[in-house]
Amino acid sequence: MVSRFDFIGNVPFSVYMEYAGEDTSRGTNYRLGNSSLSAGIDLPVILKKLSFNYEYSQWQNGWYVHHVYTDGIQNDGSLLGHFAAELRKRTSNIAGHGIGATHHNATLGWQLNPRNRVEVNYNQTKMTAYLP
Repeated sequence: MVSRFDFIGNVPFSVYMEYAGEDTSRGTNYRLGNSSLSAGIDLPVILKKLSFNYEYSQWQNGWYVHHVYTDGIQNDGSLLGHFAAELRKRTSNIAGHGIGATHHNATLGWQLNPRNRVEVNYNQTKMTAYLP
């Protein structure tokens, strides 16, 4: 399920959310298992030259480790998809293991002129404890 609401005004902004899950949970075909949630806010114009985006993501243990995902679209060996999924692939103590995580992403942009832009990005991923 994906929803996005755009608000137009002096300071336009968008609020968006995505909720996903696997096919079944507890042997039923009407409950989603292994859920994932992403939600964010996007302010494309602040004070004429600035922009800001914040996104929060949370997923349970089965996301981004299934062979379908790792066999999917790649660019020079890097998985295309969520930033933190590629991080999990590279992190040696949890590489290839299905564990849940939360992720924060904030981006501040400054439009210097019509052709030049500077962006500062902050990412934080917190994996849940891995108990082999």
